Amino acid sequence: MRLCFGTIIVALSLNSAQCAPAQRLKDHSINTTDLKAGYEHVAARYASWAERKKKQHKSYLTYGGLGKLMESTRLATPAPIRKRGTVLPLYAVGGYPKMLGQTFNVEVGMGTPAQLFNLTADTGSTLTWAVQASCKETDCPGVAKKRTYDPSKSRTSKKLGSDHEAYGDGEMDLTLYNDTVHLGKISVNAATIGGADKTFEKDGELEHDGLFGLGKRLDVDTRAVLSALSKQDKRFSQTIALDLGANASLEIGGYDFRKYRKLVQIRVDDVFGWLLPRSIVTAQGAAQVDPVDLLVDSGSSVSMLPASRMDAIMDRPGLKVQKSTSEPITYAMPCDTKLNVHISLPDGTQIPVKDADILMQSNDANMPGCLSLLVGTTNPFLPAVLGTPMLKSIYTVLSRSATGDWIGLAPLAA
Repeated sequence: MRLCFGTIIVALSLNSAQCAPAQRLKDHSINTTDLKAGYEHVAARYASWAERKKKQHKSYLTYGGLGKLMESTRLATPAPIRKRGTVLPLYAVGGYPKMLGQTFNVEVGMGTPAQLFNLTADTGSTLTWAVQASCKETDCPGVAKKRTYDPSKSRTSKKLGSDHEAYGDGEMDLTLYNDTVHLGKISVNAATIGGADKTFEKDGELEHDGLFGLGKRLDVDTRAVLSALSKQDKRFSQTIALDLGANASLEIGGYDFRKYRKLVQIRVDDVFGWLLPRSIVTAQGAAQVDPVDLLVDSGSSVSMLPASRMDAIMDRPGLKVQKSTSEPITYAMPCDTKLNVHISLPDGTQIPVKDADILMQSNDANMPGCLSLLVGTTNPFLPAVLGTPMLKSIYTVLSRSATGDWIGLAPLAA
């Protein structure tokens, strides 16, 4: 199997066509065991999230969402700063387990001089980290295949203390540092980063050196690299734009406002991360369903909905869909099936999701054809997750400001 991440680390630039999304999805197949592992990855990722929400907002937790909180949600949002930012290329790699869908890596430099890392662009977490150079295979599985952060080789590194992070799949021990972070031509001084001293087996199987945290949580906000940049430069707009299409990119500090003039802005609650409120994931001819709240998570290579919403999509007349009976609920069908899934936003805007981004060739003898990367869950404590299979059809803007945070969405332009 060709691993694109090794090439990315060595070179300062890389032709993204070498890791083109269509090529990867076409050349690889999956089975229900892979989907179960991917689902468990997402479920574990949000186990602590769900527990925290139950404690903080017990009365608001609803099946597949946080509906009552949306009483405070409105379409009125702060006027976006119409400016372009720094555009960084993203490179598609296989999701967890390897080759189940995709996640997207970005090259990030840490330290002075810059040590380059291939980090997953992750809107579901806030801390930016790489494995520390002193960590051995026994504590950091897969470290031999990763680039590691060496604070002793950075003139600007300053140790802050220790940290413990629970990512669901496993727990990590890290040392926190203040150091310079390089994002293309942008240098972020005294950003908080992590050097992992102990990771876990599943992370060792991922095709990355660590995470670039693009999420938001009130209790760890000071750790976000972009928050440090906004304090360093008052002119900086804490806005990012994700384009996970054929020429995938991450824009830092702005978005393509000329190309996406009809961007739908939706104000979001500040507590729960990038939570897209009261949206409907459905399909042409599907039974009517209630809205759900979707967590925008570019670190998840599967998307997940409550099983009742998935059944409404898959149980339509004319579809030949085979459904599993155990958690997660998975769906197999002929690869030429036209699902015609779309997301309906609170203002009525519909964003179509490409079938090619949802369906992946099956090698499972019991569920032949293609398997859906959009899975169902009967677990009432898990959120609905808008992972990369659906984000690849959407131009996504995430923006923070003193006057309010918002998500901007539009159908991805060709």
